[in-house]
Amino acid sequence: ILDKRKTLPIWQHKEEILSSLKENQVLVLIGETGSGKTTQIPQFVLEMDKRRKMMVGCTQPRWVAAMSVSQRVAEEMDVTMGEEVGYTIRFEDKSSPKTVLKYLTDGMLLREAMTDPLLKSYSAIILDEAHERTVATDILFGLLKQVLRNRPDLKLVVMSATLEAEKFQGYFNGGAPLIKVPGRLHEVEVFYIAESQRDYVEAAIQTTDPEIVRSNLGSIFLTMKKLGIDDLVHFDYMDPPAPKTLERALEMLYYLGAMDDEGNLTRLGEIMSEFPFDPQTAKAPIVSPEFNCSNEILSICAILSVPNCFVRPPKGEARRKAANEAKARFAHIDGDHLTLLNVYHAFKLNNEEPLWCYENFINYKAMKSADNVRQQLVRIMSRYNLRMCSTEFSSRDYYVNIRKPILA
Repeated sequence: ILDKRKTLPIWQHKEEILSSLKENQVLVLIGETGSGKTTQIPQFVLEMDKRRKMMVGCTQPRWVAAMSVSQRVAEEMDVTMGEEVGYTIRFEDKSSPKTVLKYLTDGMLLREAMTDPLLKSYSAIILDEAHERTVATDILFGLLKQVLRNRPDLKLVVMSATLEAEKFQGYFNGGAPLIKVPGRLHEVEVFYIAESQRDYVEAAIQTTDPEIVRSNLGSIFLTMKKLGIDDLVHFDYMDPPAPKTLERALEMLYYLGAMDDEGNLTRLGEIMSEFPFDPQTAKAPIVSPEFNCSNEILSICAILSVPNCFVRPPKGEARRKAANEAKARFAHIDGDHLTLLNVYHAFKLNNEEPLWCYENFINYKAMKSADNVRQQLVRIMSRYNLRMCSTEFSSRDYYVNIRKPILA
């Protein structure tokens, strides 16, 4: 495996990267696709810290990448997955006290910062795929800029696959060194067509707008407030959101009762920030004990957070008809939320049987994921002493009570 690693383009720049990181607190790296930056840079940085008392964290915009890359790196380092090398994604933590290298989504690093504002458990943070400019990555930029001032021992590596790196360099006071690593080179032949065609590549937009300027910021504002960032308007954004976007998000949090008249987080807002949902969904479990239906609301929230539980056969008219009939058996007259609750109840009543799922065109993996999510939601409810309860199924108010927290 080591011989294969040495063939990666990034390996030729190993000494240059380590030398630059020793002399500077922040390093910006441009590595084309296939250069090996995602798997190798975290291992290089780990080699710098001989004592290994703290972790090296590498963020990914998507949870699938965090899982697959950590598995690959564990194989390269010849260690047990979940021990020395691990990952943390929403609803799943595959790490341990022995973990020295952790891959995690950018959103999960933000959540860790809620309880560890200076990220003291990390010796280095690597922001991978920074060019994707997710909302969480953009907030991490501002947060880490503050943390670096208070922690001169913390190292930061910003990795991008595009030439937008100059913007990342300029964002950090005094600039940061830039290293460019090519991707894999292959033989290329050039062919010319008889007639010229319209150039679709040139006509396309050069880059997409950062997510932060085109997204609902309600969830991220809750997280920022929990992190102790009081002035959301003048926060050091790399690309500030439009005033209207900021206004809408703040109005929504105020309307939901997550913020008071002074713009401070309320007790309700604090608890909402603990739930890994958008603010509207996060409020439902918190108020559900008032309506005697927290068990049902947790089941609905859990199943809403996983991929579609209904399987739609790609081929065969008869199979599609059977799938539609199966779905109709779970349907509830009062809407999709209660339909999903019926699916979850049936899944549990049938002992979580894969065969039952197959026969009823239900996605077994999605249902198991929902069950795991629900267990984590129960733990959050317990942490805040929120009562687990249900209305008698025979009661005429059973479904009425369930709808109330959804609309709260």
